[in-house]
Amino acid sequence: MNYTNKAAHLLSAGVHRADAAILYHADAEWCSGVGGAMLTQVPAKMLYDEHIDFDILPADCFVSDSGSRVYPATVKDGVLCVGAQRYKCLIVPAANKLPQKLIDKLNELKKLGACIIRMTDKTTKYDVITEFEDFFDCDITVDGEYPYLRCAHYTDGQAEIYMFVNESINKPVKTTVFLLSVKDIKRGAVLDMLNDKKYAVDIKDGRLELDLAPYQSVIAIFDRGDEELAGFEPEKKLIKEKEADLIFKIETALYTDMDNYSVFAESAKTGDMPDIPADFSGRIRCTCRFEKPEGVCGIDLGFVGQTAHLFCNGADLGVRICPPYSYDLSDALKDGENEIVIEVSNTLANAVRDGFSAFLAIPASGIKGPVTWTKRIKN
Repeated sequence: MNYTNKAAHLLSAGVHRADAAILYHADAEWCSGVGGAMLTQVPAKMLYDEHIDFDILPADCFVSDSGSRVYPATVKDGVLCVGAQRYKCLIVPAANKLPQKLIDKLNELKKLGACIIRMTDKTTKYDVITEFEDFFDCDITVDGEYPYLRCAHYTDGQAEIYMFVNESINKPVKTTVFLLSVKDIKRGAVLDMLNDKKYAVDIKDGRLELDLAPYQSVIAIFDRGDEELAGFEPEKKLIKEKEADLIFKIETALYTDMDNYSVFAESAKTGDMPDIPADFSGRIRCTCRFEKPEGVCGIDLGFVGQTAHLFCNGADLGVRICPPYSYDLSDALKDGENEIVIEVSNTLANAVRDGFSAFLAIPASGIKGPVTWTKRIKN
């Protein structure tokens, strides 16, 4: 909940900066009958794959007598305006028939300078993207092919706030993104709240480097009112150094009694951890003692099924719910013997297979590794 509250606080007060709007298909479906209207998700996927953000607008925004309490669509300086939102174009999914009042309003908006892209059944992603890019610069441009990278942009006062999410389950994102709205800013801050990290980042001509593991997300903030970003230092990057040679005691607690642990394995070595039964749901506690390794300051757990909560010498270093399952141990390690306790939790889907999850591939439970020590890169 801490993560959700922080992310919601940053994103909820601002104005969503979407390049495009898509007309919701409901009215077209009612007029055209089953199969006679293209669903909204068709152009939505085309835009998502090209990192063009959008909002979905109901026909009520364009028909004055709808009776709905929505902002009416207007045109200002060639831009479609709905309330505080500004859209460079409106995409209308293909349909055999649309309400005449809606058609009349779309034609009126087009005469006033709005960009209206009317799709047909034969319209391709290339057609949509080419028409958009012929007239407008994209708010966010991504170098390379990363179809599972999701981007969102909000403006809150003088601050430009971006969220980036890698939705791929197995491919990292290593790229540069061009942010049109901050090409005049030289410094910003990145919040990696799932991994308890925050750091300053320098950008040039609006270009920001991204390095996201599968599932990882970050929020980048560029504030024209506070470009100095007091309290933010450059990122202290950790790289994998060598495999950790550790011996764990493994205990398990069933979901029906999460405080009642029983020994599963007295001695399990990293790289050869025992398999947890596929139908087990609950918590897996892994405990090890070790001498402080020389020259390292962190640990990466590799693949974990599914969440990890790590304690080092009693210090709570937080929960990781997705990759990277990496921890900075530098403030918790001490000379001599150290102790790490890792509590791994999975979901009820393992023990209780409902009609939906019965056909899903459930990830293996526990720490599957490889477990490696990490060291800090010298700037």
